[in-house]
Amino acid sequence: MDHMKSVEENLAACEEKRKLDLLVKSEVSKLKSEVAKRNVQRSKMLESRMQTDLEKKLNQIDEKKRKREKMLESLKKERHYHATQIRLQKDELLDEVHNIQVQKSWNRANNLLRSFESTV
Repeated sequence: MDHMKSVEENLAACEEKRKLDLLVKSEVSKLKSEVAKRNVQRSKMLESRMQTDLEKKLNQIDEKKRKREKMLESLKKERHYHATQIRLQKDELLDEVHNIQVQKSWNRANNLLRSFESTV
């Protein structure tokens, strides 16, 4: 009977130990699951933050690009304006040269006419 009692006690102790092992395994599993969830959340937050930072950088780059394009367009307009002004000044100078040449021709023609009239 003592032997049976010690076997039963042993069996009860093993059963208790098995229950504790299962309980510990269950707790470890829960903790691992919680850690995995936190890691996933942390990873998602980090990814979201990186995405936001990337979008900000892209927006800044786009803004700089727009400013540069606007400045280039302004410079092109200014350059075109100056080129037009130079062309107009050149045309005015050519007109003045032409007028001077016409005036000289008139003066020569008048001088020839006077000299012809004085000889006649």
